[in-house]
Amino acid sequence: DIPPSEFESYQSCLEETLETPDEVWAMEMTDDGRIVQNTERSSEAMDAVETVKVYHFIRRYAQDPPEMWYVIVARVTETEDQIELLDAFPTRDPDLVQKHRRGIQEIGQADQALATRVVH
Repeated sequence: DIPPSEFESYQSCLEETLETPDEVWAMEMTDDGRIVQNTERSSEAMDAVETVKVYHFIRRYAQDPPEMWYVIVARVTETEDQIELLDAFPTRDPDLVQKHRRGIQEIGQADQALATRVVH
């Protein structure tokens, strides 16, 4: 919906979305991309499976019609105080934004532990 050639125009949204997201969603994923459900996490079979925590940061920009969102997908690195950006993009497609509302919603601003992580 927004061509990648225009993404640079939205670069300032990246920092704003990380610092003051409207929504943060968190989930555990296996190396092969499977989402780990809470019920699975407690099973003995899952103890041996490596997982990584993935966050989806979403910020809505309604002041400039048409409405736009900025979405960031990041994962926790081996160093617990850092996150690695996997994807970041602007969109006007509400269905695409809805697809990134997965896992457990952390309501309001990003929690303090997340806000103090270094991004690279």
